[in-house]
Amino acid sequence: MNKIRQAVCLLLAFLGTIGLTAGRPAQEPRLTVSLKDAPLSKVFELIQKKTDYQFMYNDDVLAGAPLVSVHLKNAPLSEILETCFQSAHLRYKIDDKTILVMAPEQTTPAVQQPPAVVHGVVRDEKGAPIEGVSVLIKGSTKGTTTDAEGHFSIDVPGDKDVLVFSYIGFAKQEKTVGASKTMVITLKVLDNSLNDVVVVGYGTQKKVNVLGAVSVVKSDELVVTKNENVVNMLTGKVPGMRIQQMSSEPGSFNTAYDIRGFGSNATESPSPPLIIIDGVPRSSGDFSRMDPSEIDNISVLKDASAAIYGVKAANGVILVTTKRGARNANGKFNINYSFNQSWQQFLDVPKTVNGAQYMELYNESIKRNYQTNIVSTAPPAFSDSLIQEYATGKLQSTDWMHAITRPFAPETQHNLNMTGGSDKVNYFFDLGYMTQGSLFKTNSINYDRWNFRSNVNLNFTKRLRGAVLVSGYSDTKNAPYASVWTIFKYAENLLPTDPIYANNNPLYPHLEPDNSNPVVMTNSNLVGQNTYKNNNFQGQMQLEYDVPGIPGLMAKGMYNYGYSVSDNTIINQAHNLYTYDAINNVYDATTVSSPSWVQRQYYTNTNTLMQLSLNYHRQFAGAHNVTGLMLYEENYGKGDNFQAQESFSLGIPYLFAGNAGDYNYLKALQDGSGLVNQVTKSIIGRFDYDYKGRYLAEFSFRDDGSSKYSPTGRWGFFPGALVGWRISNEPFLQKLIAPSILNNLKVRASYGKLGDDGALNYQWVSGYSYPGPGAVLNGSYTGGVVSQGIPDPGLTWMVSKTFNIGADFDLYNGLIGGSFDYFKRTRTGIPATPNAQLPGTSGLQPLQANLNGDVTRGVELTLTHRHSIRDFSYNVAFNIGYSRNRYAFQEETRASSQYDQYLYSLTGRNTNIWWGYIAEGRFTSYAQIQKYEANTGGGNQNVVPGDYYYKDVNHDGVIDQKDMVPIGIRDLPLLNYGLTLGASWRHFDLSVLFQGSTDFHVQYAEQLSQPLMYQRSALVEFMDRWHPKDPNANMFDPNTVWVPGYYPTTGSTEAQGTAAVQNASYLRIKTLEIGYSLTRKLLTRVGIQNLRVYVNSYNLATFTHLKYSDPEHPGVTGSTSAGDSRINQDWNISQGGYLYPENRTFSVGASVSF
Repeated sequence: MNKIRQAVCLLLAFLGTIGLTAGRPAQEPRLTVSLKDAPLSKVFELIQKKTDYQFMYNDDVLAGAPLVSVHLKNAPLSEILETCFQSAHLRYKIDDKTILVMAPEQTTPAVQQPPAVVHGVVRDEKGAPIEGVSVLIKGSTKGTTTDAEGHFSIDVPGDKDVLVFSYIGFAKQEKTVGASKTMVITLKVLDNSLNDVVVVGYGTQKKVNVLGAVSVVKSDELVVTKNENVVNMLTGKVPGMRIQQMSSEPGSFNTAYDIRGFGSNATESPSPPLIIIDGVPRSSGDFSRMDPSEIDNISVLKDASAAIYGVKAANGVILVTTKRGARNANGKFNINYSFNQSWQQFLDVPKTVNGAQYMELYNESIKRNYQTNIVSTAPPAFSDSLIQEYATGKLQSTDWMHAITRPFAPETQHNLNMTGGSDKVNYFFDLGYMTQGSLFKTNSINYDRWNFRSNVNLNFTKRLRGAVLVSGYSDTKNAPYASVWTIFKYAENLLPTDPIYANNNPLYPHLEPDNSNPVVMTNSNLVGQNTYKNNNFQGQMQLEYDVPGIPGLMAKGMYNYGYSVSDNTIINQAHNLYTYDAINNVYDATTVSSPSWVQRQYYTNTNTLMQLSLNYHRQFAGAHNVTGLMLYEENYGKGDNFQAQESFSLGIPYLFAGNAGDYNYLKALQDGSGLVNQVTKSIIGRFDYDYKGRYLAEFSFRDDGSSKYSPTGRWGFFPGALVGWRISNEPFLQKLIAPSILNNLKVRASYGKLGDDGALNYQWVSGYSYPGPGAVLNGSYTGGVVSQGIPDPGLTWMVSKTFNIGADFDLYNGLIGGSFDYFKRTRTGIPATPNAQLPGTSGLQPLQANLNGDVTRGVELTLTHRHSIRDFSYNVAFNIGYSRNRYAFQEETRASSQYDQYLYSLTGRNTNIWWGYIAEGRFTSYAQIQKYEANTGGGNQNVVPGDYYYKDVNHDGVIDQKDMVPIGIRDLPLLNYGLTLGASWRHFDLSVLFQGSTDFHVQYAEQLSQPLMYQRSALVEFMDRWHPKDPNANMFDPNTVWVPGYYPTTGSTEAQGTAAVQNASYLRIKTLEIGYSLTRKLLTRVGIQNLRVYVNSYNLATFTHLKYSDPEHPGVTGSTSAGDSRINQDWNISQGGYLYPENRTFSVGASVSF
C-alpha cells in the first residue's frame, strides 16, 4: 500500500507542477463524436449519454431532417452542435443544461389565399408570462417564439391547423386553431427531476443514477423556512435527520442535530456530521452561520456513499454547494434583493405567582409538615389580612419575569446578490446582513452578522478552466456578564413580595438573595458586558485541464485557505445593590461582583486544503459508461489562543488601563483545548460503471493518515461499495408497464467502512501537566508535575461498518414518487477507560482504549405527489425516519448479583432508556392510604390525599431503587417526520411544513417540578393542586375535605418516575408562507423583472400533551450525580432546564429582481 501511495503522490504532484489543476465541472464539455450518415436523434442520444445536457424538441421538427456526418475528436460541445445543425438547417438554443431544438427561421410559402393570423399569450401555472416558448404549426417547420410578455403572433393556413407549444421544463401542449384567432395557453411544469444533478462525494451524479442513501434540499425548499440558523431551516425536510432547537438565544446556534442518530448527544462519544462547503471541511458553526441566499443545494450522505470521506464520515456527511453564475444573453446580469422583517414571540415563558398566591402556597406547605402538625395545626406564616392586601392590589406584587422580558423582539434580514456572465466568465456575488434582538427589555443580548461571497468561473482556453471562490462572515454577539440560565433561574424563584428597587426608587436596585437581582443582571451597563466577535475568511482557487490525447481525462487541482479569528471581551463590573433604612431614610449599599475586571480572549485558526486529482469519463460501445477518480488530499490545521485579564478600574476594555499590584493586574491565561496542530493526508479513489443506465456499480476508497495517531498506526483504509439495478429500463418490464407510467424503479444496496476520530487527540503521546501539587524543599515551595497517564500507541479511530438497502420509484412523470431505506451501522472501537487497577504509588492512571461498541438500525420512507388542474397546481412530500441504538459491548465491572446485572449492565441493551418508578395513581382518601401495602417511610403517616403512589415491582413492601424499571426514552426522539404541502394559483402561492417527533420523553427540575423550591417562589401552574377545602384545616385529619387538582398539595414529595417523566411527542406547523407575485406587465414598465411579497410564520402552532413547556426545550440530563449511573451527560446540554426559551416568529418580506 505504501508503494501505491508513493506512486500516486508522485504522479499527482507532477501534474500539479505543470499547472494541471482543477475546479468545478467544465462549463462546456468536450467529447469525441464519429458518426456517418446518422439521424440527428442518434447524435442527441450520444451527447446525452456523455454529458449532463438534455435535448428538448418536437418530433415534427426532426421529421425530414437530413442525415448528418460528424467526425470530431475531443471537440467542444458547441462545435459539434454547429456542425450538426448547419447540415440539418435547424436552429438551437442552450438554456443551462437543456438544448432546445427549433425549426429554421419562419418563411412564408406561397399560398392561394391570405393566411389567418393567430394571436395569443403563453403563461405558466402561476399566470406569469413565458418568454421564448416555441410555437410550431404541427406537421410543418413553420413557427415562432413568444416575446418577453409571453405574446406571439403566427400566420396559419386554416382553422383546422394545430399549434404545438413547447418550452424547456414544461409539458408540450397542442391546440387546434378553430374559429377563434386568440389563444391563452397555460403550460404545466414537466417533471424532469430524474435528470437533476446530485452532489456526491468529490463529484456529481444524475439523480436517476445515484446508488447511495442521499437526500437533497434545494435552495427554494430551504428558504421557505425563515430562521437565523441554516440547520433549523432543514427541520422536517430530510428523512433521517433529527434536529432539535434547544434554544433561540441570539448568537448561540444551540441546535442539536444528527443523521440517523449517529453521533448525537444521546450516544457515546458524540460528534456532529462532517460538514463540507464547496469541497472544504468546515465547522458546524460555519454551516449554521451561512446566509441561506448563497446556498444552491444541500446533499446529505447517510450510508456508504460517505465512505469516500473516510475517518471523519462515520456520522454522515452534509455537502453544501453554493450558487454559481450563469451565462446571460447579451452579457446582461441580474440583481436580486430580498428583505425579511420578523417579530419573535417566545414560547412557554414561565409565569410566576403573585404575592397572595405565594403566601397561600407557603402557608399550605407549613401545614403539610407532619412533624409540626401532628399534635396541633401549625400557625400560618402569613395572615389572611396580609394576603388580602396583595390580592386586592393594596400591596404590589413583583412579577420578576415580566420586569425583564418583552412579548416580541425584532429580527431583520437583508440580502443583495448579482449574477451573470458570458462564454468566458460568469459570476455570483452575494452580500447578506441580519440582526436579531432578544426577549429582554434591555435588549442586552443581541446579535448581528454580515456574510459575503464571490464565486467567479473562468474559461481561459478550450482546455483550461478555473474558478475563484471567496467568502466569509463577521458576526458579533453581545450579552450581559451574568449567564442567561442564572437570569432565568432567579427570575423564576425570587419572591413576588420582594421589591425590584429599594423603597421603589429606580435609582437603587434592591439587594436580593445571592446578590442576584434579575433586572440588574440583564443590564450590561451595571453588571458588565460580554462581546463575542467572529471573523471567518475562505479563499479558494480551482483549475481544471482536459488532458490532450486521452479523451475523457481531466486533471484537477484545488487549494483553499481558511482563516478565522474569535475576539472576545469579557467584562465583570462591580455594582451596588441597596436596602432602605426607613427610620434614617438611608439607602445602604452592598457592593457585589468586586473587584471589576476585563478579560480579552483571542483565538486564531488557520486551515489549508490541497487537492490534486485525475478524473476520467468515457462511454464505450454506446452502452458502457465508465467514470474514475484518483485524488490526493492534504489538510493542515493550526489553532492558537491567548487570554489576558486586567482590572477594570477606568471603565475601558483595554489591558493597559489597570491598577498595578491588583490581583487581576495583567493576569495571563490560555485555553489548552484551543491549541491545535495537525495534518491529515489522504489518497482517494472512486470508480463508477453503468451498462445502458440499467446495471450500476460504484466502488470508492480512502486511505487516511493523521498526525493525531502514533506512527505505527496512523493510516486507515476505508472502502465503500454500492450497486443498483434500474429495473424500469429493462425491456421486459417496459413491455409490461409503459415508460410513461413507470418512469423509474431502482433497487440499490451499499456497504462501507467509515471512521470517526472526533474523540481522540494525541493520546498516544506521553506527557505531564505542570504545575501540579508540589512540596516544600529546603524551605521553599517547589511545584510538581502530574502524569497524563499511560499512553496507548495502539489507540485509534472508531470504526463504523454501514449497510443500506433501498428502492426508488417514480410514476406518471412525477405524479407519484418515493423511496425506502433500511440501514444498519455497527460501530467498534469507541474509546473507554479500562477497569484495570494500578498501584497508587505509581502516580499513573490508565488512559482510554478502543473498547466499546454499538449498533444502530432504522428505516426511512419518502413519498411525493405533484399535480396540476388548470391554473391550480399543488405538491405533497412526506418523509419519516426511525432509528434505534443498542450497546453491543460496554466496558463495565462485574455485577455483584444477577439483579444488579439486570439493573446496571448496558451490554446488549438499547441506549437512552429512562429508568424510574411506575406511578400507579393518586391517593384520593385517607382510607386508600391506610390500605396501601407498600411503606413509603414512617408507616405512610406523612402521606395525604393527592400524593402519588408507586408500583412495588418486587413485592418487598418497600418502594426503593429496586422498583425502578424502563419507563421511557430520553433525549432525541426515535421517530421524526415531516409533511410539506405546496400550492399555487395564478399569482398566489402557499407553502406549509408540518414537522413532528415521537417516542421521547422529558422531565423538568427545580421550579418546573416543585413549588417553593429552595424556599423560594413558585410558578402559577402549581395553583392547580390538591388542597383542603378549608385552608385552616389539618391536612392529617381524616375528616378534612379535599379539592382535587393536577399537582399534589404544596409541600408533598416531588413527583418521580412516570408521574414526572412526560411524553414530549409533538406536531408543529413549522412553516407557513403565503406569497403573491405581481404581474410582469406592471413590473416591466419600471424595469423590474420579478417582485414577490409574502407573509411567513415559524413555529406557528404546536400540538403536544406536554404541559407548561415546549417539547424541544431540554429538561434534566442523565448523570451519575442525579442517581442514574447508566447515563452521564454534560449538564450544559440543558443547564438545569433554564435555557433561553424557544421562539415563534411572524415575518413579512419581499424579493425583487432587476
